[in-house]
This record gives sequence, C-alpha cells and structure tokens, in this order.
Amino acid sequence: MESLHALMVTLFNCELTPVAGPRLLEEYERNLRRYHDDCWKLRDVVSLLRLRCKVVRPDEELVKLCRDAHPKGDSADAEHAAVCLQTNAVLLTFDPHFSEISARLEKGGEPLTVLDPYNFLCRVTGSRGE
Repeated sequence: MESLHALMVTLFNCELTPVAGPRLLEEYERNLRRYHDDCWKLRDVVSLLRLRCKVVRPDEELVKLCRDAHPKGDSADAEHAAVCLQTNAVLLTFDPHFSEISARLEKGGEPLTVLDPYNFLCRVTGSRGE
C-alpha cells in the first residue's frame, strides 16, 4: 500500500505521468477491490488510476532481459521493470528484487531507476531523503 500512496501523490501532480503495464494496473485494481469496503477513501482510486495512468504494453525483448536479470525469474516483476525501462520511468517499490534487477541491468548498459516510495516522494516534493 505504501507504493500505492506514492503513486497517488504522482496522480495529483500534473507535471508527472504515472505509467503502468496492464498487469500492474490489474494487480492494483485487484488489491484495491480487496480493501475497497474497509476504506471509503479508496473507492475512486481505480477510476483515477485508469484516468491518469499511461498504460504501456511492455516490449517482449525487455521483459526477457528483465526476467533474466531477476534473481528468481519472476515474470510479473520482469514486466513491471520492462515498462519502466521502456518509458524511462522510475520504478517505485520496497521489493529488494528490483534493486538486484537494476544492478544487473546496469552492468549490461540498461539503466533502471528504482526508488522506494519515501525517497521518491522526497524527490517530488523537494524534501530531504536518503
């Protein structure tokens, strides 16, 4: 939910365009539906995501590159990373696998920027982060 919070901040910042692959958007929608009844503030999040997110189908070659760089070969994570590589977007996550993917891709000359939501928010707002 922390990365979703950071994503929501970007949705309200007109200068930034959030991007997501279809699989990630479906994952967010599934998780939001799970919490929908418990938190009234989440009721319009799915429609806001659909409205503001640029949905990008990941290039299959980039997905394969990211899957090969993933320590466990996870295809969902590979798709998320591929969309970020393809669009030069920052990947927001607390998942340490993405830092490993980034390090492996960097060795091959492919830059993938991975930030945790806190440090991303610090950059967006100009606050001090790590």
